[in-house]
Amino acid sequence: MQPGSVLADTFNTFFISKNDDIVQSIPHTQMEYFVQQSHCTFTEFEIIHESTVKKVCLQVSSATQPGEIVHPQFLKDFPFFYHARATIINCSFVNSTFSTAFNHGVVLPNFKNGDPDNFPNYRPKTNLHFASKVMEKVSALQLTNYLCKNSLFDSFQSAYRSFHSTETALLEVTASFLHRLDH
Repeated sequence: MQPGSVLADTFNTFFISKNDDIVQSIPHTQMEYFVQQSHCTFTEFEIIHESTVKKVCLQVSSATQPGEIVHPQFLKDFPFFYHARATIINCSFVNSTFSTAFNHGVVLPNFKNGDPDNFPNYRPKTNLHFASKVMEKVSALQLTNYLCKNSLFDSFQSAYRSFHSTETALLEVTASFLHRLDH
């Protein structure tokens, strides 16, 4: 094996063990509590319209990935693509399947800070094909809407929510701290 292959294997082993450690650290009772407290069930995705696909496509990055056959910008520039993509996504939702053709990504180590020779200073970043990004975003929109509609987000959760940035979280903590100082 070449040094590059050895490094890739070392990163792969590190990221897998890191994930396993996180899963093992979550107490099983916490997961059971959440499931017991949930008063509703997400049963199916809604059929989407090509206007939703167009909106999502225009938001998703046009960066190409290895193995991408058609450049994403080309797909964004031609309206006939939106109808075809909506049909594929809806078939996927109805049949509860995801094509293996879109089920591939390139995982790269993303350096955060500190010593570049120290693996914990890296985070895994997965680069997906354009079609996978669109499918992921459409699915995430429906799941997020469901979670909001059914009040399943924790009131203090800031990640993955519109209008709930780290600044919002910091303001909430600061306001709570000041309120407690006053009382």
